[in-house]
Parts: sequence; C-alpha cells; structure tokens
Amino acid sequence: AVLGVKKNGSPQSPDYVQGIVQKMQAAAFSQGETAPFFPLWHFATRKAVEMWPKEVYRPHELFPLQRNLKMGPLTKIHGPKTPIRLLKR
Repeated sequence: AVLGVKKNGSPQSPDYVQGIVQKMQAAAFSQGETAPFFPLWHFATRKAVEMWPKEVYRPHELFPLQRNLKMGPLTKIHGPKTPIRLLKR
C-alpha cells in the first residue's frame, strides 16, 4: 500500500511497484536466505522505501534482540539478531 500510491493519491504503475519489490527481494535473499519474504519490516513512507529498497528486515533477522554488541568503547549495545547479514546488504 505504501508503494502503490503516489503523493497526489493516484496509483503507481504496476511495473514501478514491481521494480521496487524486486529490489527488496534481491536484498533479502542476497546471502542465500531461504526464509519466506513476508512478513517483513521496512520504512513506512513511500519515498524512504524508494530511496532505500535494500532496507528490508524480517522478524527472524531482528528478534530476539542481542544485548551484548560492542562498538568501540561502548558495550552492551542492543541490536538486531543478525547485524552482520543486515550490514552486508
């Protein structure tokens, strides 16, 4: 629904929507994943999805959250279950 409607309320072309969805699927399956594509998390605005179609996250990649990640001197940072896979996209 987010992708299917233009800012002025008129529908997007099916080819345009399919192109964005194909980019999202390519990103989600870029590392040999076999899990279903849906359900997924992505941006809630059309423009953000258009600009960053590879930002697709599925529940098994996010949850349960890790609570022991490190970033430089910071420790015990909370983050997704598979941070490396998500960064490689």
